[in-house]
Amino acid sequence: MVWSPPVSVHFTIEKEKFAEGGFHAAYKATLKSPNFEGKTYIVKCFLPKTVKLIGAVNETQEDHARKSIQMQALANNFAEQVAAKVEKDGNKKYLESHFEQFASGTFQKYVNNDGTISHNKDIEKQRKAESLVHFSFVKLNRKLLLVDIQGGEYNLTDPEIATVSGIYDNDNHLLFCAGNLSTEAYLNFFNAHKCNAFCNLLGLVPEEVENDA
Repeated sequence: MVWSPPVSVHFTIEKEKFAEGGFHAAYKATLKSPNFEGKTYIVKCFLPKTVKLIGAVNETQEDHARKSIQMQALANNFAEQVAAKVEKDGNKKYLESHFEQFASGTFQKYVNNDGTISHNKDIEKQRKAESLVHFSFVKLNRKLLLVDIQGGEYNLTDPEIATVSGIYDNDNHLLFCAGNLSTEAYLNFFNAHKCNAFCNLLGLVPEEVENDA
């Protein structure tokens, strides 16, 4: 992944936040700058408790924001791989992911960052979301999994990556972002997930959960 040079843009941000998650407050915004007009964007600000957490792991807010961008690029890659596999196998392309541009439609949470499953009434989308998590786990040699699957319709946003074992690297740096709940997310998801037709479509099989991971 290569970082592009910074670009200066002019935002008009609404005064009142429209949503708040576990780590950010979200504000709708529009841009007046060329090439960015006509779309609604989301500006996310770290909550005070998040700032403290970032400081506690010896990172700056900029460092953490960069990690978040890298993590979202990885999550987007998983969604693209799922779509490519489905299309290659002669099935309709059904998953795409766009991060940070405003996601229209009814916002739904399918899988939480702690790996718990939300059990939405839209069973088809719920099953697709779970198959995406399962797919990411297999593609990353069962060491990581994509969680915090949420968004409007098929426009997903704000994912997290959970490491199966441990949240720090050999240099004691935090792996991915503050929402990495590691083993807890792995156990919660696979102790509850039941493989479905979309898992079968992707060639996935039930996992043997290592509860002492």
